[in-house]
Amino acid sequence: MLKHWEPIRELVGTDPGSHVFDMSVGYDLAGIKTDKVAGFIRAMRDATGVIDHFRHQIPAPFDDWADIEIPSRLSDTVTLSTFHGCPPDEIEAITKHLVEEHDTDVIVKLNPTLLGYETVEEIIHGVLGYDHVQLDRDAFDADLQFDRGVELIGELRDFANERGRQFGIKLTNTLVVKNHKGWMPDETMYLSGPPLHVLASALLDKLARAMPDTLQIGGQDGDVMVSFSARVSTRRTWGGPSAWESSRQRSAPTFSSQAGTGDSLPC
Repeated sequence: MLKHWEPIRELVGTDPGSHVFDMSVGYDLAGIKTDKVAGFIRAMRDATGVIDHFRHQIPAPFDDWADIEIPSRLSDTVTLSTFHGCPPDEIEAITKHLVEEHDTDVIVKLNPTLLGYETVEEIIHGVLGYDHVQLDRDAFDADLQFDRGVELIGELRDFANERGRQFGIKLTNTLVVKNHKGWMPDETMYLSGPPLHVLASALLDKLARAMPDTLQIGGQDGDVMVSFSARVSTRRTWGGPSAWESSRQRSAPTFSSQAGTGDSLPC
C-alpha cells in the first residue's frame, strides 16, 4: 500500500474524505493469533517501522522529502471472514480478541443463510426464477441461526462500545449450493453475483425489523455499522414493506469452488 499509493490516489482523489482502508482477516481464531497475521495487523495499525525503512531508500535528488510527515496508522478496522458453518462462539471469540488484543473496530461478514431455508428458496426459485440452483439444507442447519445472530450483534456491539471501539456487520458472504451438475471439483459450490444483492437486501430488512434503532441505516438511529459485499443502497427506509418482494430482474449468478481455488463460472 505504501509503495503503490499513487495508483490508489487516482481512485480516491487527493482528499480521500470518508474513505478508510479496511483489513480483512480469517478464518479462525487459531490462525488470527499466529505471529504472521498478528504482525500484519499490528503493522497496519502502526507502520512507523516500515515507513522509516522506506525513508532511507529515497535517492539523493529527492532526499528533501525524506522527512515528510506520513500517517503511520494505515487502518484500525478489521472485517472478519469465517468459513461457512463457523460456530457462533468462534465468531464471538475472534471479535473480542481483535477488539481487546489489537484495539480495532470489527465488522463481521454474515451469511445469507440467516434468512432461513424457506425464505432463501422463495427468493432464489419463486421470485428470481433460478430453478436450476439447488440449495443445501444442511448448510442452513449448520450455520449461525437468526435469533442467535441478533443476540450476537447486540452483545458484540456492547462489548466493542465499552472499550471505545465500534462493531459492524457486512452483508453478505456467498451462499452454499449443491454442485449437482459437476461444474466444480467439490460437492458444494458458492453462489454470488446479482442474486446475492437481493439476499443481502432481504437480510438487511429482516435485521432492521428485528433490531429497531440498532443499525446505521436510513430510518434508524443505531450505531452498528453496515457495509456490503454486493451493491445495496441504504438510502431507503428499512423495516417497511419487504425489500425484495418486487424484485423480478433476472441476471446470471456466479458460482465458485471452495475459497482459495480460484475457479469461478457464470451461469
